[in-house]
Amino acid sequence: MAAPNQAPNPGANTGPGPNPPTRDIDLSDPTFASDGQAQQPQVVDLARFLYMLSGAFRNTPNYAATLGYTANFTGGLPQGYVLELRARHPFSFVQDQMRAVTDSYVRGHPSGGSFRSAGDFAKHVYHIMRNDLVNCDCSLC
Repeated sequence: MAAPNQAPNPGANTGPGPNPPTRDIDLSDPTFASDGQAQQPQVVDLARFLYMLSGAFRNTPNYAATLGYTANFTGGLPQGYVLELRARHPFSFVQDQMRAVTDSYVRGHPSGGSFRSAGDFAKHVYHIMRNDLVNCDCSLC
């Protein structure tokens, strides 16, 4: 078992370099000491959100520079966090389709607030991965 907040198979740290290596990171792995508090089961397909979260992480160069790798998130959210889809209000519908336009929110933060985007949540995930939540400066901490 990996130490808390280390990737289960961290491999060699080759340093940030111009093209840091990419690692698949399953945030739902219990080795990440999450501060999440949501208790609902996850019922939303996370693949698209995890893809956007990985992109937001890659678009913040200091994350890879500090960690020595960039992340490709797989599996699920950190324990205690859930992705929730909410229909826009007043209701909006996709052109020529009978489905509501929805926005994604990540719930579970100890403050009771929700992250409104993958980019917003990426900053908190970075601090979870570093086991440094006391210094987290995300929108909810």
